[in-house]
Amino acid sequence: MNMLRKSHPRWLVCLLLAGLARGSLPPASAAEPVDFNRDIRPLLSDRCYLCHGPDEAARQADLRLDDAAQATASAIVAGDAQASELMARITADDPDVMMPPPDSHKPRLTAEQIELFRQWIDQGAQYAAHWAYTPPVKAPLPGSPVAAAGAVPASETASAAAAAPPAGRNPIDAFVLARLRKEGLSPAPPAPRATLLRRLTLDLTGLPPTPEQQQAYLTDPTPQATARLVARLLASPAYGEHMARHWLDAARYADSNGYQYDFARQQWAWRDWGIAAFNRNQPFDQFTIEQLAGDLLPNASDDQRLATGFHRNHPITVEGGIIDEEYRTEYVMDRVVTTGTVWMGSTLLCARCHDHKYDPTTQREFYQLFDFFNQVPEKGMQGFAPQVKLASPLQRAGLEQAEAEVAEATQAFQTAFAAWQTAHPELAEQATSATDEHLWWQPQPTGLRAEGGASLKSEEDGFVFVQAAADDSPMPRQYVYELEYELPTQQPIAVLRLEAAADKRLPGGGTSLSSNSNFVLTEITAELLPAEPGQPPAAEAAPQPLAFDKASADYSQRNYPVAAAIDGKFDSSGCAVDGNERRVRGDRTALFALAQSLRAEQPARLRIKLHFQSPYDNHALGKFRITMAADRHLLVSDDVAEALAIEPQQRSAQQQLAVQRHIASTQGPAELQNLVHQLAEAQARLDEAHKAIPETMVMQQLEEPRKTFVLIRGEYDKPSEQVSASTPAYLPPLDEAWPRNRLGLAQWLVDPRHPLTARVTVNRLWQQFFGTGLVDTPEDFGLQGNPPSHPELLDWLA
Repeated sequence: MNMLRKSHPRWLVCLLLAGLARGSLPPASAAEPVDFNRDIRPLLSDRCYLCHGPDEAARQADLRLDDAAQATASAIVAGDAQASELMARITADDPDVMMPPPDSHKPRLTAEQIELFRQWIDQGAQYAAHWAYTPPVKAPLPGSPVAAAGAVPASETASAAAAAPPAGRNPIDAFVLARLRKEGLSPAPPAPRATLLRRLTLDLTGLPPTPEQQQAYLTDPTPQATARLVARLLASPAYGEHMARHWLDAARYADSNGYQYDFARQQWAWRDWGIAAFNRNQPFDQFTIEQLAGDLLPNASDDQRLATGFHRNHPITVEGGIIDEEYRTEYVMDRVVTTGTVWMGSTLLCARCHDHKYDPTTQREFYQLFDFFNQVPEKGMQGFAPQVKLASPLQRAGLEQAEAEVAEATQAFQTAFAAWQTAHPELAEQATSATDEHLWWQPQPTGLRAEGGASLKSEEDGFVFVQAAADDSPMPRQYVYELEYELPTQQPIAVLRLEAAADKRLPGGGTSLSSNSNFVLTEITAELLPAEPGQPPAAEAAPQPLAFDKASADYSQRNYPVAAAIDGKFDSSGCAVDGNERRVRGDRTALFALAQSLRAEQPARLRIKLHFQSPYDNHALGKFRITMAADRHLLVSDDVAEALAIEPQQRSAQQQLAVQRHIASTQGPAELQNLVHQLAEAQARLDEAHKAIPETMVMQQLEEPRKTFVLIRGEYDKPSEQVSASTPAYLPPLDEAWPRNRLGLAQWLVDPRHPLTARVTVNRLWQQFFGTGLVDTPEDFGLQGNPPSHPELLDWLA
């Protein structure tokens, strides 16, 4: 565990790679004395523990064979197999007496297996702790000068145990060669260099060697050629991608939600975090802690919060009609089981409904682990929250680049603006605002009409008040307001300002005819008419449509931007203000710029139509007026309008920059305007980078703890005994200094005293590189799992 806790995974990878040039390991020898863990426990677990094991509810005859004291008190006479009831039962032929009983459908013990039991009992029936539940012991390297001195506990520092292997071989080779000699075998010859090259590149990057890699390696005659190749492969981005691929499998990563409606979801930022963690060679203890509890670390960084997406990779249902608490419970179950599998190699799910029938995990202990993960504010139905916008490591690099470009463009612009301001103070200090009332012309409408049944009335202050249609039609009431204005000659018009005014006479005291005070302006249109109202125009004086090319508003509802009111689409899209939001229910303003400024050479009329044709009932303005101005520069962005409303000396640096850009773009020379354009492009790239950041599911702790209960038969709606967070009794206890939350659990898992985490992890890596783990049941290090083929090597690696 020390290697995993204090060093880096690449150290272990390099050791494992040394074996790629050699043959596989031989099976264990059978010609050894009877050993409880190797020879007896697997038989007891497979044939006996179902009825005589840890599960009290399923236990028969009050006989427990997994406990030495209880077994030797009734069924086993240590040192005397002939007098032991166990031997009588496993050798009996009577179906009413024999064990396992016929109705268990378990096979009878073979003669060889019965003989193992006989020898073991006659030798004293010595029980031993399950090998996986005792701390790893670091044996000296076989063949080293201190090999005869005995094993060294892994928790102690022992320079002798780390002594160089004989003949300068890789330390793993010492264990392999010792076993080969014991079996009377010789090691396989070294692999040809071309074969080794292919193995190395495939195992480290998942890719075959490129022609360039092949040329460089095969033509390098130096002894350091392989080391240099490995170093290059470890430094490749493909290394992290390949290593993370295996971790993603363990983390049950998916790009969709699962269940019936398997919709896509945005969890790939966590995937990229995992890739980056391997590529930066993050120590395994940090790797573990951040994924299980990064949000609980002091001053948790975005990266650490992103890491907790590990336990949000479970399936999530979006199906209607489900029971919310049932599925929320399933999500928590998933976390317990996955943690047990990935870090502990334990089949914890068996204890969801009852005490484990083979391993010593009780149902109560399962729900004590459950409590660690039960404190997340989530739902069962569409349980995507908590979600946060967090950039992946790759995105963060892009953001940093875009931010640097914005900073560089800003500096260039401000330097040039300062020089221009010094040369032209009379221009560079001027900035117009849409709130400068003296710039606006307020004509009185000479004609008002409405389609849809509403009535329009002009008031003294220039506003138009609207009375909604009074009919009881079940169809949504939609309207088109038509206003006409007489235009004096030579009066330039470039911008129309639509002001919506709140009025107590309207529903909710807002600006709309709707009960929720919202409106949707689906389109605004304008056309120039002949001067004589009421007369059919001559062919040469047909109405002249006027186009709008730009719009701005002091507020737009999400997905209802003001630009949608001039897009030429007379559909349900348009500009809205979300009247349900009280903070925006008051007066509102929108500006619309004509594509070409209008200047009537002779008397004319201007007809403006406001279309309110959304599918929502009465979503139309209730009080409004239209004013006009000649200065197109009045049409400013929201940030500029906000800045202009503030005294210059009170503006922030960002607001000052917004005003400077506005002045430069409307009054500055071409060189300055070009710098404004470059800054706008850089800012647009940065904005796009921010928009691309997904909302990623992460872990978060409830402010008020949720109570956790043992669930009868594992059913969400059958709580019994209340429990609190703790760990199984057969493993080391939580340190008193650790919190009783996910952070404490993560610290417990990576503590050197924990017997499982290191073994399970190095075994998974061995399996990744060699196809079969030293324990060939990598997800089950319990009593039903297979023992390690090379226990000393497994513990040395751990």
